[in-house]
Amino acid sequence: NLEIFPHVGGVIYADEETYEERLQRLLDKLNRMTDERQQLFSNADSGNLYEYNEKNPQKSLPAVLVVIDNFAELRENYEALVEATIIPLVRRSLSAGITFVITGNAPNNMPSKLYNLLGERITFKQSNADRYMDIVGRGAIEIDDIPGRGYIRVGKRPLLFHAAQPVGIFDEESGRDTESEADELRRMAQHMDDCLQSGKITWRNMPDEIETLPDMVPLVKIMDQAGKPHPKRVQAVVGQNINLHPALFNLKRMGPHFAVVGPPLSGKTTTLYSWVLSLTQRYSPEQIMIVLVDLQQRFILYGGEQRLDDLPHVVTAVTDVEQIDALVNNLKSECRRLATEDNERELFVIIDNFDDFAEEVE
Repeated sequence: NLEIFPHVGGVIYADEETYEERLQRLLDKLNRMTDERQQLFSNADSGNLYEYNEKNPQKSLPAVLVVIDNFAELRENYEALVEATIIPLVRRSLSAGITFVITGNAPNNMPSKLYNLLGERITFKQSNADRYMDIVGRGAIEIDDIPGRGYIRVGKRPLLFHAAQPVGIFDEESGRDTESEADELRRMAQHMDDCLQSGKITWRNMPDEIETLPDMVPLVKIMDQAGKPHPKRVQAVVGQNINLHPALFNLKRMGPHFAVVGPPLSGKTTTLYSWVLSLTQRYSPEQIMIVLVDLQQRFILYGGEQRLDDLPHVVTAVTDVEQIDALVNNLKSECRRLATEDNERELFVIIDNFDDFAEEVE
């Protein structure tokens, strides 16, 4: 298992449940890294990673290797992602010290735009001898069925080579390699990790894990990360964004109205809790007022020690259809007042389970 090596920041398997999320997060991370490094190199008057590290040995950055095995499967399942994200990233990342290594059965497994960006090419035995010229250039001859035997392109011409086994620990007496390749790799990785932990070797800039969104995150923790609210914006905190930072919604710029849609038990009411509680935690009753509509009485009366309508920001809570007429009249009056007065206070109307609400008041 290659992820046991201390250099490896993450391994993404196509059959894991969070594969698509981790893949997108990895590509976003590489794009941000490319942007940051290009700006850093430009400020340091360096053309690439190696020039920058030579000029700044105390602030050196690691090279990054991205390995994609069986590209045909990735292309088949995520063609739009390949075209829109991976190809542009490969095109501009090399100067930032990010190198891609991609495997495929044949050149046509990759889009021509991507294939042409791969300057170094290695091929093992091909069933069609004409493919050698397309991959490594003119001059390759047929090779025998020997595992690891192939061609690498050097100076636009093929050079015959043999791929080495990554390990090979031989018994002193018999001279044989008695352990499996997996066990040898595991031993090698453990030895590297032991050296690192003992302090015999040190690595700076160890790779970061590619995290995924956790199933549950305390709202109070996210609000602490969000910091103080902007003085001129009303922003709700409803969760984490793709970078695992607090997801802030500027309600004026992105709204003014929002719909939260999903099947039963998917998290709609929980989202409203985050919306209401983050607003009331971050802003005073002089800044915002809230109207709650909950005909099922599962949102306001959630079973806690207090009710949502106990919040000082809540000016009205509607739990019965007979209260709707009075609510509408009050809202009309309040809107006229807000439109004419010089008032910084904002009004939010939160309706849970609109399906039932619409049937009642249609």
